[in-house]
Amino acid sequence: MAAETAHELNLTTAARQRFDAAINTQAYLWETGTRDMGVRDMGVRDMGIRDMGVALNGANPKFSARPWITCLSGGADSTALALLAEDHARRNARAHSAIIIDHGIRPEAAQEAARVGRRMQEAGIAVTVYKVAAAAPATGVQAWARAQRYAIATDIARRSGAALLLGQHAGDQAETVWMRLQRGSGLAGLGGMRAVDWRGGVPVLRPLLGFFRHQLDAVCQQAGVGWETDPSNHDRRFERVRVRAALASLTGMDDQLRRLAAAASSIDDHLMVAVAASQHAVKLASDGSAMLDRSVLDLPQGVFRRVLSRVTQIVGGNPHPPTHVALDRLWTRLQAGSASTLGACRFRPMAGQGWQIIAEAGRNPPSVSVKAGETILFAGRWLVTSQIDGMVRPCCVLSGQGDAGWRGLSSWKGLSAAVRAPLPVVESLDGTPVYPHLTMTSVRPDTGLVVQAVFLPFAEGAATHGLAGSKSSCAVPEAGVTRNQGAGPYINPAHNTVPISAFGRSMGPFV
Repeated sequence: MAAETAHELNLTTAARQRFDAAINTQAYLWETGTRDMGVRDMGVRDMGIRDMGVALNGANPKFSARPWITCLSGGADSTALALLAEDHARRNARAHSAIIIDHGIRPEAAQEAARVGRRMQEAGIAVTVYKVAAAAPATGVQAWARAQRYAIATDIARRSGAALLLGQHAGDQAETVWMRLQRGSGLAGLGGMRAVDWRGGVPVLRPLLGFFRHQLDAVCQQAGVGWETDPSNHDRRFERVRVRAALASLTGMDDQLRRLAAAASSIDDHLMVAVAASQHAVKLASDGSAMLDRSVLDLPQGVFRRVLSRVTQIVGGNPHPPTHVALDRLWTRLQAGSASTLGACRFRPMAGQGWQIIAEAGRNPPSVSVKAGETILFAGRWLVTSQIDGMVRPCCVLSGQGDAGWRGLSSWKGLSAAVRAPLPVVESLDGTPVYPHLTMTSVRPDTGLVVQAVFLPFAEGAATHGLAGSKSSCAVPEAGVTRNQGAGPYINPAHNTVPISAFGRSMGPFV
């Protein structure tokens, strides 16, 4: 839906300043590659960061040039986010729009989406409604809806080179940490939701983590914009609803949980940076594999769990980490020098070196369609850009795996059959396999290559979350985006590897 003629949004100065402060802090984290380090809500508590943020927003076109897409449910939280984001975008000459995902779970959902769309139009905000094609399952509806929502949203953002804005607020953060406490989560889980994230090649911002629910209601009321009320928010069959009610009866508990999140995330971030400082415990390769040094077995068991949890998520493309029990079983097998599997990853012993970690294609290998000129996410770990229409499949499922098609590509030279097996290959419409050039940087459409693929840790977004202050950068700007030198991870040119550093919690599940 096209927006009506833009008019000034009626927002309070305090709300504008609070939102600006959050965004400017996130600009700082994004541009410097700094991990959260305890500044999760600095944008709210330290208004002094605003001046630095304003300078960054104007000086670093990579942040300021990227358009914003607000994920809009129609509730007060996301409606307030759309209003605040639109107001900020207008004042800073940034493109902004909103998307509504209609899951089709309730009969009235389509009517609600239409009402929300009209409200956005009246506020001068461009909005598009997308309908989920798949049928909802009988159980686990909320998890299914969340997965569908973010699959669609990240695909849209990836195609348009945009950043996603999500509307989780301070109350959501407290509820998330409480639920993770109940599940026995470690430091990474107790750190809650990140203010700045990167998912499947798409930057994600959560600028409302320092806002409270009543403040967001007030933003909508001040602007004279209504919102929808989702009946599921009061359905005690859902865990989050029960947790919300419990926290309401425990005075001050939500604030303590947010403090716990800030402390846990800071400790976890410093822990991962310390592990990365050795630059040899785990190294990721541009072919999608990793090398695990035997020295990881000397790490305290809690640290071992954290490191192996990350590497299996990265190599296996898994949105969720393995359980502590599974990681402890892995530790026992590796102590014995044995081969092992975990999280769609194979651990192959390498004489005198440790283990090579390789993704498994699985019993039901993924298959994704791609159109000429598109960049798609494949298997949760590869960004594939193709100049032809076709289907992206793992190398192992194509009958031509053993032909000479890949032998002329320098990036495939020397790769074992096990490493080649899960690599993405585009099968053209006539059935011809087209093997991609495996690049160590973000893919570019102007290279003359028919197909390119980049392992996510080597893509621009993951590089932004790499080691701060590294001096080497192999990153290539995306279209219309200028990248500062020195912002990428250290890449060993002799081996096409990068230390795991702490690509952080940036591949964890959406909440």
